[in-house]
Amino acid sequence: MTDDGARQERASELFDKVASAYAGHRPIYPAQVYERIADALATPLDEVFAADIGAGTGIATAVLHACCASVVAVDPADNMLAQLREALPGVDTVQSSGDKLPFSDDSFDLVTYAQALHWTDPERSVPEAMRVLRPGGRLAVWWNVPDFTVGWVSEQRDRLRQAAPRYHAFAGSDLGERLGEAPFGLVAEHHSFRWTRPSSPDRHVANLATQSYVVAMPDDERERFLTDEISYLRATFPDGELDEPYVTALTIAAHPD
Repeated sequence: MTDDGARQERASELFDKVASAYAGHRPIYPAQVYERIADALATPLDEVFAADIGAGTGIATAVLHACCASVVAVDPADNMLAQLREALPGVDTVQSSGDKLPFSDDSFDLVTYAQALHWTDPERSVPEAMRVLRPGGRLAVWWNVPDFTVGWVSEQRDRLRQAAPRYHAFAGSDLGERLGEAPFGLVAEHHSFRWTRPSSPDRHVANLATQSYVVAMPDDERERFLTDEISYLRATFPDGELDEPYVTALTIAAHPD
């Protein structure tokens, strides 16, 4: 198995452990993401055939299902797809990774990766996306990134760096920026959107507990860390309310007609 294959298998194992919590606590994506994608497409959105790769529990798939002609959800993780099927019984699902898509050439108008491209080998998955796209199609990739300019978010990052050996402040959204560079060299447009999600200390920590670097911690260390985080945030936000601040980074790349 290649290093990239092992990474994807490990990701599937981690996320399968928390699939239900992932479905319940991960944030959605701002409406501007889908608006920019619609603006970029040559085909009206309600006529678009889409593939959502790394679909997980279907956070982005649900929106695409509501506005596109058709969407197929692709993910390597069993339990994540089970959550998606329960929430979206009308959506076709395929268990696979983005590095080798089980679709014919020119199958889709839109290929999306929401919070997922970094789990692939982009030198495989990006050409695969281009292969299954029709001329005039688009590859759209995006990530919700915590807004570290906010004090309490930055302080939590410091605690995570100490507690979680696998922690990374964020390993992913720079991939979107690189789609316009070698070896890809695609014509790409980049957008970012600041937004907040109303939350609470308990809900925020429940979301945090679905992050791969937290799931990978030893059980006793993870439980201790999460308990301490709830206590810290309850003291910081005694009214029980907080806003989770995000910057959503979106890149839309054109099919090289």
